[in-house]
Amino acid sequence: MKKLNPIIAFIICLLIGNTLQAQKNYPANTSTQQERQAIWYTKDFKGVKLPIEDKNAIQDFVGNHLKVPVIWENTTNSPMGKHYSFQQIVQGFRVFGSQAKINLRQDGSIFSLTASIADFEQYPIIESQKNLEPLQYLETDKADQIAETYFKNNPDHIPIKTWEFVWKIDKTKQNRQLVLMVLVENQQSNLHYSILLNEKGQTIYQEDRQAYHHHSKCSHSPSDTTANALVYWPDPLSTAEEIYDENGPYADFDDQTNSELDAERIPVELQLTYENGKYLLKNSTVHIVDKVAPFVPVAESSTPNFLFDRSQSGFEDVNAFFHLTEFQAYIESLGYDLGKNEMLEVDTHGTTDDNSFFRYDDQLIVFGEGGVDDAEDMDVIIHEYTHGLSNMAAPASNYGGASFERRALDEALGDYLASSYSRDLTEYNWQNMFSWDGHNEYWQGRSVFNTKRYPDDVNSSSIFFTSEIFSSALMKLWEVLGRECADKIVFQSMYLNTRQTDYYEAAANIINLINENDCSKDLLDDAYEVLFNKGVVNLEFSVSVIPEIDACYQDTLQLEAIAPQWLPHFEVSWEGANFIANENTLNPSIIANNSGKYIVKVYDSVAEVEYTDTLSINVAYCEGTLTQEVNLFNAPQFLTGEADPLLVFSDEVTNVAVTVFDLKGRILFVNNSLDVPLLSFAREEFSTGMYIIKVIATTTSGTQIENEFKIVKAR
Repeated sequence: MKKLNPIIAFIICLLIGNTLQAQKNYPANTSTQQERQAIWYTKDFKGVKLPIEDKNAIQDFVGNHLKVPVIWENTTNSPMGKHYSFQQIVQGFRVFGSQAKINLRQDGSIFSLTASIADFEQYPIIESQKNLEPLQYLETDKADQIAETYFKNNPDHIPIKTWEFVWKIDKTKQNRQLVLMVLVENQQSNLHYSILLNEKGQTIYQEDRQAYHHHSKCSHSPSDTTANALVYWPDPLSTAEEIYDENGPYADFDDQTNSELDAERIPVELQLTYENGKYLLKNSTVHIVDKVAPFVPVAESSTPNFLFDRSQSGFEDVNAFFHLTEFQAYIESLGYDLGKNEMLEVDTHGTTDDNSFFRYDDQLIVFGEGGVDDAEDMDVIIHEYTHGLSNMAAPASNYGGASFERRALDEALGDYLASSYSRDLTEYNWQNMFSWDGHNEYWQGRSVFNTKRYPDDVNSSSIFFTSEIFSSALMKLWEVLGRECADKIVFQSMYLNTRQTDYYEAAANIINLINENDCSKDLLDDAYEVLFNKGVVNLEFSVSVIPEIDACYQDTLQLEAIAPQWLPHFEVSWEGANFIANENTLNPSIIANNSGKYIVKVYDSVAEVEYTDTLSINVAYCEGTLTQEVNLFNAPQFLTGEADPLLVFSDEVTNVAVTVFDLKGRILFVNNSLDVPLLSFAREEFSTGMYIIKVIATTTSGTQIENEFKIVKAR
């Protein structure tokens, strides 16, 4: 037998329309194209480092790992490193909804790689395109013909970008087709959409559009200055510690003011621009504009004072301007450039609806005037800005076929960051998301403190209802980690999102980030428990092991359990014989004295679940050539108590029976059907004296043989 030196590896796998109608619980389109995506973390890429600035090398690595062609989509930078996104490409066309993202640390090591890639063999092309040569579409005016038909039938829609052909998979019908994607603006609602058209110009899929283009920076050089203003900070109910009462002083009154509401205004200093004799609500972060109907002039002043009350339209302008500027400064104080020098346009009176949205095509926040004016509530302002920040961190990840849970996650991120900001100011009713705009006669608002649990409380008709699961989990982490640390983790997690990020993946990303950050790694156990209790930790352990290992007698073997996510409350133990070190760790050592089974056990004390797997080790005598059918080794070492006596059988021996007697004829051991090539006797089981080992066996030629050995133990 050839001598082996195996490393026994146990693999314990812990997996661990999008114009955002952002605060109202309206039904959402729940159709998704892709299944839950694959994700790999650092442990899957041990020793791999990529040239962090070489886009082509990184694209080749991702394509080779996924075994499909991909095309670069975008790159973002974060304190962690760089984040590259790609799309699957088939026959020259992008696959709608597909995305692969690799997240690299500054040294080029891989934090994670995620991918939602379609297997085209599972989705045959539709019957009408059976004979289609896709590239022929690029050589004709087919696209223009399809688009012309669509816009003729939809005169309120205007194109906002050139159209292109993409592959669209229909998972319900189990097929695929080449379709034309057009990006349009509805001139009546000012909303943007992605429309997928068939060959007849008919709509087969529509989603609210959030496309992001870097808005041009300030082309002028404004003179930065300051001005005085009055704002709600965070809102009049929180500072007054009152509840909304439509019959009391703390109510909307159709935008009218009173002494109680005026008293809750707080004096602040604005960082703004002085230009051509005017103080303008404009800086490197935000520019208040009057861009969409209803058209209401933007507040400006010839003096450094913007002292409005809520009955004046300028109050909403100032309130939104101040909070967006303040929040951006906070982001930068945490070490993130997210949103820095990206002039955000804001129309605080952009719709008469009781709703607001973020439009990514021109990076515009539109606040509604219905009910309580949305721009009066800091929660609404920060929530909407978060959609922009999320898209800056992970461009195009919340549209273009984004999954239901990915869109719910974006709502949860907005609710969390708004609540984190306002709770740091006051604990009063901190759980009420949209404290002033909601929880009144207009709409019910949302809560970031609730008992909702994943997946039981998912409402497939509402991303807003479902978002409360994750936003409340994040606020629990806020209590464990503290505001700044929790916010850092959440901001960094935004860079990791893709179109198919679900709650399990989002939680796994957060756990891995907590484990890597100095502010949080000592609290990993508590953070894990929070996410586990909310149901967003995927407990699907997959324990796999090499089922059988051949080893040589007295080899020293190291058993290696590889855990992709090891948490402080995880406990490991092993069952088996001859351990010599580290029995209750991931890497125990054994002496291969006997064939037998080894069982690894991993216990999650939070989930109260134990996971096990079993390995069989076959031990044989490997040194030299066996001279007899039955051989006895280690008799001299047994005499001095240094080793176990060992019987080794040649390959010609079958049907072995072994009996051990003492000198009085008492049977100490018997096995009449031994089926292993080696048998040792634990010396600890023998007292001082002489013993007789009797072996009866049959050879492969049918000859019966008998052997008798005498062994002595002196001490």
